[in-house]
Parts: sequence; structure tokens; C-alpha cells
Amino acid sequence: GHVHKSEAVGNRNGVSIQDVTGSVETRVSDLYARDNYNGIYVLNHASSNAVTIEDVTSKHNPEYGMMLRGPDINVKDSTFSYNGKAGIYYHTMYEYDLDFTTNIQFEGKVSSHNNIYNGIEFDLGMTDSSTDANTGVIVKGEVSTYLNGEEGLHVTSHPLQNVIFTVEDKGSWSSCQNSHGDIVNSGEGMVTFFDEGGDGYTCDTSEGLGLPSCVTCPVCNTRALMHFENGQNQEDIEDEDEGDALVS
Repeated sequence: GHVHKSEAVGNRNGVSIQDVTGSVETRVSDLYARDNYNGIYVLNHASSNAVTIEDVTSKHNPEYGMMLRGPDINVKDSTFSYNGKAGIYYHTMYEYDLDFTTNIQFEGKVSSHNNIYNGIEFDLGMTDSSTDANTGVIVKGEVSTYLNGEEGLHVTSHPLQNVIFTVEDKGSWSSCQNSHGDIVNSGEGMVTFFDEGGDGYTCDTSEGLGLPSCVTCPVCNTRALMHFENGQNQEDIEDEDEGDALVS
């Protein structure tokens, strides 16, 4: 299925993708989601279909800009900001999510900023299985998490979870000016950060095991971000919509 050029305002979930059947990719593109409980909700653990989120703006949602569960998710050229919890929240739950290897890919420019909690959060701590699981995060473009109320990137990993972040040669991950830490691993699982091009990670503060070697955040960049956000705060868009855009 494909949700394209749409707007979702004031719903339980702006767009809900749940266990899509068949072999085709599910794509959400050119979407503006605001003032929903969750901007985008993907619950796809029973399906091996790829889900692509592209050219999405998700902001001012009381819970998450985007909540994800599923084995193959691509996020491209999208922004998640001013949400009540995390901008992007990925989580696993019990044995359902341990039957496959999870791959999450970021392409183009992906930004998660000014959220009340974390910019991007991987909650991989809920499991009752004795089976090892692998989560791979591949950064092909530019990911930035900044000015969030807690951490820029927060990983909670179970001992049976193996989490691998890879910033490719032309990719970058920048986490700066977050209130409680830029990159934090609070779990007990194996978290590995690969940097294929060198200087792929930028951060000032980090905490936990297996953290990347970061380039220091440039002062000029953080000032520019704050100036940009002051301009963004002047937005006053009034529109209405009803019902979830449901793909199933």
C-alpha cells in the first residue's frame, strides 16, 4: 500500500501500518502528521514486508513522532520534532520480535529534535526468549538529533540483543545539545558502533558501554540550529482532518 500527499491531524495514530500482508513494500511519503497521539505507528512484527517512511514531517504529537516495530524499515528525508516523548521510538516485545533480524536504514536527511524525551530511542529490553536477536541500524545519509529534553540517541539493550550501528562512508550521525546526554546506552546488551568513513559520529556527551568515538559538536552549528528553531516556532498552521490513514 501507499499513503502519499496527505495530512493527518487529531487522530489516535496519524498513519497506522499493522501486519501488512502480501509481498509488496508499504510506503508512506509526503505526509504531515501533527497533534495525533502518535504521528506514525508501525506494528509489523508478523510480516517480512519492507516499510518505507519518506518525506514525512511529524510534530506536536503527545506521544511519539513515530513508533516502530518490524524487521525491515527505511526512513528517508523526514523530520520528527516537538513530540511529547521521543521523536522516533523503536521497540521490541517478547518472542515475536526475536524471530527475525531487524534492519533499520536512514537515508537522505533525517532529523529528530526538540522532543520532550529522546530524539531517537531504541528500547530493546523487553524479551522472555532465550534466543539471541540482532538489530542493525545503517546510516546512509545524515541523521541529526539535537535540542531534545533528554538524550539525542538512547539505547536500552537486553543481554540477548546485539545492536550494530553502521555509519557508511558518506553518512553521518550528529547528536548535539541534548539535555541529558547525546548518545546513551543504558542496557546490558552488546552495542557496536562502526564508522566506515571516519569522523562519522558527532557528539559532546556519551554514557554506557560500546559507545562510538565522537567528533566534538561545533559551536557554530548549535547556534545555527537554535536560530533555525526560533524561526520554526513561528509556525501557525490551522487545519483539520479526521480518522486514521490505515494500511492493512
